[in-house]
Amino acid sequence: MPNRNPLQAAGLLFLVLAWGGCDIPSPPPVVTITEAQSKFSKICRDEFKYSPLTRTVGNTVWIYFPMDEELLTLKPSPDGPKSSDQAKEKPSLRFLDVKFDMRTIHVRFDIANAKQYAQDPGYQFAYPEHWQQKQQNLLSAVVRAYGDVGEIPGDLEFKDKRKDGTHNDLVNAYVKPDKAPDFFVIVFADMKNGMEMKNITNFTDLKNAFSPTVPLAQEEFTMRFLSEVYGNAAVVDDRLGRHLDWTAVDWRDFLSRQIKQRINFKFTQSDFPPSADADFEELILKAVSASVAPYQFEDFDSVKLTDMNTGRDVIITKAQLATFKE
Repeated sequence: MPNRNPLQAAGLLFLVLAWGGCDIPSPPPVVTITEAQSKFSKICRDEFKYSPLTRTVGNTVWIYFPMDEELLTLKPSPDGPKSSDQAKEKPSLRFLDVKFDMRTIHVRFDIANAKQYAQDPGYQFAYPEHWQQKQQNLLSAVVRAYGDVGEIPGDLEFKDKRKDGTHNDLVNAYVKPDKAPDFFVIVFADMKNGMEMKNITNFTDLKNAFSPTVPLAQEEFTMRFLSEVYGNAAVVDDRLGRHLDWTAVDWRDFLSRQIKQRINFKFTQSDFPPSADADFEELILKAVSASVAPYQFEDFDSVKLTDMNTGRDVIITKAQLATFKE
């Protein structure tokens, strides 16, 4: 007789006892969102002496971390200021926009080869060590506190999606666990200088980045981890995050931003930037595929590329997109 998962056995027992009029067994204990929130606050308070504000909005947990220290500092370049009068011709990303238009992912871009001259003013912006440590501590606390939300002790995961879906429907009807958040938005606010960093991360990506068994490579996690720094006078002395728009993260907005981040990185930060004769359309389609594939996102039918430099439009289907791999 094949071995059964303990939870499957519990589910069968539940049905048998319910039919026979016997007492229904108690469902296995699971971690709720409320419990995870309390655990997160306790970790921050007891271990790190932090007091961040949190708010859950739909599929998203917001964390607001006001700071009295600076978010950004100036750091001198090792060799001081320098410039060159020797131009290098390489592709320049002059315009990029990504958005969902109904069920189409529309990417508009302007890429052209241009002469570029090396310029270094002798300084660069840097994040101080105290902020780097705060961010690491908060991300770790999030994983530790929320990592078990929705997880059912003894449950199994099936490789067959259809079988796994049917199994989960049966289990959820019996246990009714809370659903883990899809996203975390973590905002660091420099209340003295009015600077702010807003990070958006998918929770599964974050857990895998910290996981020893299902690791997510650091470079790939960086591509999926959305970060934006900006100045805003409303940040000054705002300890309660009154200036924030506390809204749930939309999957389409998250994927649009990630696609842009991947393309921008390729042209401006990669150790292997595109060459002058690169196929820019293929490069962009690989970025789109790399963004949607990990989440098994299916809520689109096609991808449209618009080259604003040549006026060329290209449309491919979702099935065709799957053939493009990074």
